[in-house]
Amino acid sequence: MTTGGHFKGRTTRAALGATDATLLAATCRLLRSRVASVFRARSFRIALIVFFAACIALASSIVYNYNAAALAVDERLAAGYLTSRAGVYAAPRVLRAGQRVPRERLAESLRRAGYVESGASEVWSGAFIAREGEVEIRPQAARTDRSADALGFTPEVVRVRFGAKDSIAEITGDEVALDSFTLEPELLTTDTAMKTGRNSTLAFADIPPALVGAITAIEDRRFFAHNGLDPVGVLRAAASWTGLGAGADSPERQGGSTITQQLVKNTYLTPERTLTRKYKEALLAFALERRLSKPDIFALYCNEIYLGRRGATSVRGVRQAARAYFGKELKELSYAEAATIAGMIQSPARYAPDRHPEAARARRDAVLSAMVRDGSLAREDAERASAEPVTVAPASNSEGANAPYFVDYVNRAVEARLDGRADADERSLRVYTTLDADLQRLAEGAVSKQLALLDERFKRGARCAATARAEGAGCAKPQAALVAIDPRDGRVVAMVGGRDYAASQLNRATDARRQPGSVFKPFVYAAAVEAGGARVEPRVVARASDSDGTALVGDLAPAPAQVVRPSTAYVITDMLSAVLDHGTARAARGLQKISAAAGKTGTSRDGWFAGYTPNLVCVVWVGFDDNTPLNITGADSALPVWSDFMRTALDLRPELGGAAFAVPAGVTGVEIDPETGMLASGSCPLRELVALTPALAPRAECAAHGGFDAVTSALASDDIAAAAQPARDARDSFAARESSAPHDDSTRGGQSAALQLSLHAPPKTLTDTSRGGRATLTNDLQLARDQDRRRFRPVRSRRRINSQTATEALGIFRRVRRRGARGRLARRRARRCARARRARASRRRRGRVRARVCGRGSRARPRRRV
Repeated sequence: MTTGGHFKGRTTRAALGATDATLLAATCRLLRSRVASVFRARSFRIALIVFFAACIALASSIVYNYNAAALAVDERLAAGYLTSRAGVYAAPRVLRAGQRVPRERLAESLRRAGYVESGASEVWSGAFIAREGEVEIRPQAARTDRSADALGFTPEVVRVRFGAKDSIAEITGDEVALDSFTLEPELLTTDTAMKTGRNSTLAFADIPPALVGAITAIEDRRFFAHNGLDPVGVLRAAASWTGLGAGADSPERQGGSTITQQLVKNTYLTPERTLTRKYKEALLAFALERRLSKPDIFALYCNEIYLGRRGATSVRGVRQAARAYFGKELKELSYAEAATIAGMIQSPARYAPDRHPEAARARRDAVLSAMVRDGSLAREDAERASAEPVTVAPASNSEGANAPYFVDYVNRAVEARLDGRADADERSLRVYTTLDADLQRLAEGAVSKQLALLDERFKRGARCAATARAEGAGCAKPQAALVAIDPRDGRVVAMVGGRDYAASQLNRATDARRQPGSVFKPFVYAAAVEAGGARVEPRVVARASDSDGTALVGDLAPAPAQVVRPSTAYVITDMLSAVLDHGTARAARGLQKISAAAGKTGTSRDGWFAGYTPNLVCVVWVGFDDNTPLNITGADSALPVWSDFMRTALDLRPELGGAAFAVPAGVTGVEIDPETGMLASGSCPLRELVALTPALAPRAECAAHGGFDAVTSALASDDIAAAAQPARDARDSFAARESSAPHDDSTRGGQSAALQLSLHAPPKTLTDTSRGGRATLTNDLQLARDQDRRRFRPVRSRRRINSQTATEALGIFRRVRRRGARGRLARRRARRCARARRARASRRRRGRVRARVCGRGSRARPRRRV
């Protein structure tokens, strides 16, 4: 029974299996027939054709877009990868023979300009090698500015050889002597809203292995294995952010972008979050990977990455981050500090160690764990690094922003030009300015040095508590401003608007309105000489263009306007040269041994000094923001800044000076007596050679020191040559001075050749009798003119001030000023004596009163009341 039932069950299962097989076969036949009918259907064939067409179109679009991306990368590389991106740039650095620049300073200038100290690819501005006594530069063929190149093309090798006192002795390009060589411009900032600190380009060899391992572990662990796109990383990031991966603080929670994609986003694209931007980013990253090496891409990324703000300065690049947050160089970073910098890349504001130390520590530990996972750090070293506290170096002004006041002023100038233009995109704007980065650093150093001395001076003085407001525990500190301009074309080469941009963004060089004091006197003197000269408007932008190279801002250099005649300008310059020689600015007298210089101090409530050489003008202001009197002269407050800056600037750029100012036509040298303002005679104890125009040249000789008697005796003995010797000596001295200076024949106004001839070569020396009966030296040409003038002069005409009257008035003014100085000293002594006499008289009166009351030695008796 059991056996039969078992047999029956097996038969039933076999029958069921046969039935299932039959059904399966029938289903397959049905599906095949259905599929065959679908394939035979016209609609399916149309859909299939559309699908393949779409695939072909998509592939074509990808190929087309990739070619466009590759072309954009090639154009960027051809134009200079570092100097063709959006941003504000300084003027190109021009090297010339004779410049005094140490080899180490030149190497630092090369690093700031994008040159690396190793083998360079197309991405860098070039490479250099610093050897003993020379620096070898290998520039890239594509450079931004080649206007100063003597060869007309970029040489393969440029050698800069140094001579005595760290000066450039020779520059050669491909073994051909060069007068100059232009370096690439330095990037001041990539965003005018965020002032970028000073930075210098670093190559992959300059990045320590610990920092390389930390960045790749947390940002792109497969960086050295993929080709710009990492599908594994995208899937891993998607899993972590959807909750399928590890926790929020795990190192596995990463973004899907590779380091190459992040570099492309920072240097090519805008930071918008759209699928179109991600698509372009992927294509550009793939194209960039096919043209640059992995080390170059990683080094570019480390130079460009944004790492937060320190004070008012944005931190860009790992080298600047190491200096700003830890006060160290890259090679000095510990594992903990390297992990902290790498952890900030994801969110610089959230993981800033100076503002959020706990969040920075948690992120640092996550980076250390990722480094242990990838094998770039031993577990023991990671544990020791994790135990370290988060410490940040104090904020320092030495790593401040690059010319922040100047960048703000450039931004305003460009915005004013772009206002109303629909085609202007400021995010892709490249602005090349006139700023000389080296002179800017010298100006900032000179201002900081003098302000530190003034701070100590005010801190020690009693004036601090009386006139300054409290700033924390200290006193109010004075401010300063400096502007340096090339007078030939108006280029602003340096600008300092205050002592600390982080504390105050007011640009005192452009926006403050303060009384200039006697700095304005040269303009008054020039206006007194004439009414009318060459004025050059200051300019800060050389050119500006967008990403396509289209010029968005035209020529910002206005045409010079003639305001003062060249002869008048030279006369005023000759006067102001005496200010440095023996005037109020004689503390800077040594500068005239280096270059011809002139200037004027000014003292109002503030301190001023305005001075210049033939090729550089600099104005310095020192004062308080609230117009509190500084109570220090311009010679003690502003002159030290000017002198320090000009000395270092001329030391670095000798071409900014000059042996003498250009002497224009219509100016003659006259030897005068400084006491009387008349022509110096042979018996005058003091003589001074001054430059004058014909309208100001005195015609009468000094008679205050026996000069008239000497002349009359010489004339009586018919010794005409002896009588005319003083004027001849002055003329010969000025001719020698004029021959050593460049000439400027561009005169304005009606100065006749005959009048100039009368000053340079008098045909014959004679005597003339004035209307008052006074005998003076003259010549036949001048005598004829004076006679004609007297003949046609109206009898009842109102007396006019002529040149002789003006010269006499000037002499009287000088005498009065000297006597005034002596008089002031005498009056001070008299006042002191008067106060002393009054004090003695007061004491005597008090003594007499006491004597009347007390009875001169006897006991005082009380007075009776009536």
